[in-house]
Amino acid sequence: MKFFLTIYMCSVIGGSCVEVPQEKHEYTRFYNTHYTCVQKGLGNAYDIIFGGQVFAADQVESLEIYPKFSCDKVMIPPKKPENPASLSLDTKVSYISHL
Repeated sequence: MKFFLTIYMCSVIGGSCVEVPQEKHEYTRFYNTHYTCVQKGLGNAYDIIFGGQVFAADQVESLEIYPKFSCDKVMIPPKKPENPASLSLDTKVSYISHL
C-alpha cells in the first residue's frame, strides 16, 4: 500500500481550489507511509506558496491563497518479472553419460 499526494491551491476570493500542475511545481506523488506523505505535503505546499516560483507575494495576498492537500491510500500492483521463466517448453537438456 502507498499514499498518493495531491496538492491543491485554494482561493478565498475565488471560492475554489485547483490541483497544482506538475509543470508548475514538480513533487513526488507516492509515499510508503501516511506520515511521510503528510510531511512532504506540508513542505511542498509551503514551497509552492512562499518559494516565489509559482506565486508572488502580492498574488497570495490579493487572491487570499491557501494550501490544501490529500494523502490517499492506493494499491499498486507488483511489477511483472522481465524474464518470467528461464526454462520453456523449447529448452533442450543435454545429458552426459559416462561408460
